[in-house]
Amino acid sequence: MILTITLLVAITLYGIYYYDKMYSNSERQLIIKKYLKNDIQDIKKKVTASTKTTKAEAKPAHHAILSNIIDNGALIMEHAHLQKIISGEHTWELRTTKFKKSGYIGLVEKGSKQICAYAKIAGYYGPLSKEELKASKSKHGVLAKDYNAKDFKRLNAIELCEIVELPSPITYEHKPGAVIWVKVGEQDEVVKQLKGMLAS
Repeated sequence: MILTITLLVAITLYGIYYYDKMYSNSERQLIIKKYLKNDIQDIKKKVTASTKTTKAEAKPAHHAILSNIIDNGALIMEHAHLQKIISGEHTWELRTTKFKKSGYIGLVEKGSKQICAYAKIAGYYGPLSKEELKASKSKHGVLAKDYNAKDFKRLNAIELCEIVELPSPITYEHKPGAVIWVKVGEQDEVVKQLKGMLAS
């Protein structure tokens, strides 16, 4: 009888121990699953965010370039100097006044009525002294006899960078009064062609 009772107590205790162990294991498994689920969700969120960031970074820069050119317009330049700017031989364009424009601008060969390139304004310098003009001759290409002349007034430099020649020039309507800048944004067909070239 005592043996039977002892056996029953032992079985009961073992049952309680086993149940407690199983319950604890289940609870631990639930906790682990919960954390794993949260980790997976966090990873998915991070991957999604990373993908969005990558797409944003990969967004073509031509949108910003086009917007700049529409706002700023295109600068009219002498043929010889423009070609040296495009080739990279010169990086400065000398003007009588400083402009307040920034970002990208179109480049137009004087008399051509065509936008043949675009560039980014890297900075402005001036008014430049004769000594500074001499020291920076390799950047602007103006001869000493010209910048030493008493009537020479182009003492302000626009530094251009990221110069890109267009695959084919874009013809625009040259309106009266357009001596220095061409207002690109006013001509829808020009904007359309420029957009197509920048996107290609």
